[in-house]
Amino acid sequence: MKRYFLAIIFLGVLLTTLQAQAPRWVEYNQRERMYPSDEYLIGFASASDVAYTDLLMEELVGAAKKELIESIKVSISSESSIKIEAVNTKSNSEYLNRTVSYADADIVGLKSDTYFDSKKKVAYAFVYASYESVKSYYSSFIALATSEVRLAIDNATSFASSGSYGDALTTLLDADNKLFEVKQAQGLLLAMAVEDELTLKVNTTSQLQREVLLKLDEVLKSDGLSIENLSDYLSYRISTLEFKEEDQVFAQASTYSDYPLKSSFGDLLDNYLQEQSKKREVPLVSDQNGTTYTILANYYEAGKDVQVSVNVMAAASGDAVASFNGRVAVSQLESKGIEYVPIEIRKLRTLGEAKLTPQPKTVEVKFNEAIDQPFKMVVTGGSGQPLEGIPFNYQHKTISDIKGDVSSNASGLVEVAVQKISQPKKLQFLNLSVDVGRYLNMQIGDEILERLKADYKVPKTNFIIKLKGLALYIDANETLLGESYQQKMVSNKLKQTFTELGFHFVDDPDGADYYMEVQVASNSGGEFQGLYFSYANVTVSLTNLGSGDEIFTKSYNDIKGGGGSFKSAALKAYTKASNQVSEEIKTQFQ
Repeated sequence: MKRYFLAIIFLGVLLTTLQAQAPRWVEYNQRERMYPSDEYLIGFASASDVAYTDLLMEELVGAAKKELIESIKVSISSESSIKIEAVNTKSNSEYLNRTVSYADADIVGLKSDTYFDSKKKVAYAFVYASYESVKSYYSSFIALATSEVRLAIDNATSFASSGSYGDALTTLLDADNKLFEVKQAQGLLLAMAVEDELTLKVNTTSQLQREVLLKLDEVLKSDGLSIENLSDYLSYRISTLEFKEEDQVFAQASTYSDYPLKSSFGDLLDNYLQEQSKKREVPLVSDQNGTTYTILANYYEAGKDVQVSVNVMAAASGDAVASFNGRVAVSQLESKGIEYVPIEIRKLRTLGEAKLTPQPKTVEVKFNEAIDQPFKMVVTGGSGQPLEGIPFNYQHKTISDIKGDVSSNASGLVEVAVQKISQPKKLQFLNLSVDVGRYLNMQIGDEILERLKADYKVPKTNFIIKLKGLALYIDANETLLGESYQQKMVSNKLKQTFTELGFHFVDDPDGADYYMEVQVASNSGGEFQGLYFSYANVTVSLTNLGSGDEIFTKSYNDIKGGGGSFKSAALKAYTKASNQVSEEIKTQFQ
């Protein structure tokens, strides 16, 4: 009995000792002997000065897997780019640009083990898999997957032939994703020095990839492809970027020809893209702040298609990291009543066909007198129908205070009320142009509005205004130092000024519309060291003979001039006076 009791104690001590002993894989040399690199894929991770938790051990296993995977990826990056060459440039580019990643799915056959040293407070994790088991699985996977892709191509062809383009597209996208998994498996086998074509099926994969791309291109060009089908394809392409776990992606509202304008097509495109991208686990967020990437879809008309381009951009720099394209037939959209052109653009196109017809084009009015009738213009569309509610700005070309806005009525009639024309030029213009901002009723910035005005034709016209009643009679009396002065310096200067203003002169006041009286006199002043001074006095008045109104009247007294004699001094004073009177007269008609 005593011996039996001692044996039990010895067995307990032995079990305790074995339990406390660390597994051999904790030590590097032992790990290498037990799991040689030519027979096993391995990964190892440890953490010191820690307390045991289940979460800690799970994280260490993840870190060990990551080490194993990173070693595979290094091998793949150096081997697969040499060994696996796609047949055409497009598929080759897609393969090389799409990261080969095993982070989200365990390698089949991968096992894990953990150990925690409670005395040293050190945690260990070890993952491993035998080459033979991994090779066996992935070799079988490649053989099965390539067969499935071949069947998928045949099925997609049947779907497309029967007009089921959505089913054809889904089948081809699944096949494309399956081929990517095949390439992952090929890369993994290459990292383990498996190079035979019978196992890898590189040539078969390349041929299948080409067929998938050709069939996909055929389906994408079909007029039966819907906006939802296109969004499915684009969201798939976005998902192939394989965003990191910490990435945040914000989808901006789509634009039309780079204009931030809305349409039912744009709304559907945005909704479908976001909905399908979320299903494909693209990390979309609703707030743009702090995002890693932004997605922007831009669409425009191109012949019988609406072309769509989706850019994925780095949020920090704004640089594009990827771009994907597609199209939907206009006939497909019109059959479902989907409006693909924003209302603002449609209105501008209607406006571009508009015809503006002044009635009449040339208007004769009396200068500076009330105009009883408005200037009239008719606005019609491309087929001659009157256009109602088209707003116009109008502005006089030479007088800034004659301006305003009007709109066409139900008959397409625009009436511009002008009180009078007070600028005495014989030929003038009243310009009219569509007020694009009011017409579109848009709450947009000036920059976008100016772009729209530059990109689309904005109708404009003018009225030609011919003035009547510009005949002027001048009654001038000029003396020089008390004697009659026939050269009439001040009067001649005023004639020059009124000629520039559009007046002509008559010799009989009965044929004149305006009467001007000019009185000019001078007197001598003093003399100082051989310099003589004289003074000019000028009175000018201008009367509208039609209304009897005195338009302008003013006296200029003691305008000083200097010279070598009193006469030359008086002439200098006249020159100064004529310039001053002329400038002030001009201001009355500007």
